[in-house]
Amino acid sequence: MKLLLRGIAAAASQFYVKMIRKLLKRVVKMGEDREKLSEETYIDYSSKDDRQLQEILEELLREEQKISYRRRVLHGKIDLLRAELVRRKKKQLANGESLVSDADIKRLSDILAGEALGKSKFDPTRE
Repeated sequence: MKLLLRGIAAAASQFYVKMIRKLLKRVVKMGEDREKLSEETYIDYSSKDDRQLQEILEELLREEQKISYRRRVLHGKIDLLRAELVRRKKKQLANGESLVSDADIKRLSDILAGEALGKSKFDPTRE
């Protein structure tokens, strides 16, 4: 049973990592103007004077603050959801219920079987 729980924890951990990566990619894409991004990526800094470089720096710092804020909000939501799941599992345990349901075992089996074949219908990065 401990091995099964470790497998479930590992699968859940991988799931959360993939979801966080996907969310971060979406955050980066939010509000981006691809043409502007392309221009900013290849700035010829040698042709800019100190004032222009300072303006670019300030703009990039504002953008970084927005992304950082969004990331902190997402992490807060993730923490709240995890805490709620733990609270519910503790309640189940206190009521004498099993922490791992048959549906959990079936889902884990499906995930692991799909990954053994090189594909997974539970891949959160797949659109």
